[in-house]
Amino acid sequence: MTRWRDVPEGDVRHVDVMGGPGIVVRFYDDGSVRFEHRCRTVFDRQLTSAPLLHPHHEVLRISPLTISPLILCADCMLSGFVVNSEWIAG
Repeated sequence: MTRWRDVPEGDVRHVDVMGGPGIVVRFYDDGSVRFEHRCRTVFDRQLTSAPLLHPHHEVLRISPLTISPLILCADCMLSGFVVNSEWIAG
């Protein structure tokens, strides 16, 4: 999996993903990658959530951002793919 430490110096530490509900992929110094999005909770409230991507996810390309396989939020069930920095609902 590509982690932040594998990204050349000078690149951004986050990527805004087009077409999704406020989706930003964030890369952290510890090597973790988080999927930030507007998450609808069981009480129908919206909050910003940033769960870690699972170890089976791969960042195939940083620019434009492509992640495989499908990303799923276990809290709000939002699911989709990030391909060429765009959100494709799954």
